[in-house]
Amino acid sequence: MNSIRELFSGQRRIDRRIEKVIDYYADGEERLAAEIAEYEATDNVEVCFRRFLDVYQAGVQTGQVTEVGIWVSGFYGSGKSSFTKYLGFALDPARQVAGRPFLDHLSDRLRATDVRAQLRTVAQTMPTAVIMLDLGAEQLAESSTISVTNVLYWKLLQQVGYSKEKKLAELEFTLDERGLFADFQTAYQQRFNGKWLAIHNNPMMGIARAAQLLPQFLPTEFPTPESFTNLKFEMAEDIRDLAQRMITLARRHSGQQNI
Repeated sequence: MNSIRELFSGQRRIDRRIEKVIDYYADGEERLAAEIAEYEATDNVEVCFRRFLDVYQAGVQTGQVTEVGIWVSGFYGSGKSSFTKYLGFALDPARQVAGRPFLDHLSDRLRATDVRAQLRTVAQTMPTAVIMLDLGAEQLAESSTISVTNVLYWKLLQQVGYSKEKKLAELEFTLDERGLFADFQTAYQQRFNGKWLAIHNNPMMGIARAAQLLPQFLPTEFPTPESFTNLKFEMAEDIRDLAQRMITLARRHSGQQNI
């Protein structure tokens, strides 16, 4: 009679941690390596990969992307989060796990040779900047009344390295756009003997210190420190302009045309 242990694969510990929920933001190498090693691509999942890759490849090659969107639906636990997370990470050329592109790890889990080949072709010939957004979590943290566009915009600002504080993030974007951000960071180092990025998420210290430097960099808009400190910042709701700004930001910081 076999023991219980003998019924399981000898390649993995039976007491290993298995994540119950796939989290987009859990993207550490160790966590990703463990997740993808457990991933089982069923026949239906591979059909869905094939459908996505067909549509995405055609859209990028032909430029017919005025109406682009893919709805991934299914019951709880059906694999929606893992499907979208691993697909997104595989398309991102910067995503590495254990010294290998994440693309390789996902390809290892696919059984259909045509899907593996197409995934590699799309990922390697159409490199993509990938922005992962858990809208439920982000809107809950902010406010359920904030528009999807604004939630996505602030998430992108954080992804490219701007402040989590909205007023400071907008300032960094403006300085970057005008070619002044590097000089601003140098001036901060000289004035405060520290790195700007070390405190730029601190709404109190960041705003107070930035205000002291801004008359030097943006004298027209902020002639005195108080003009920035007292500024009441509200995000404009021009969706078209905001969308174009997001595209510009993603392309500038990733070096990729596809997003």
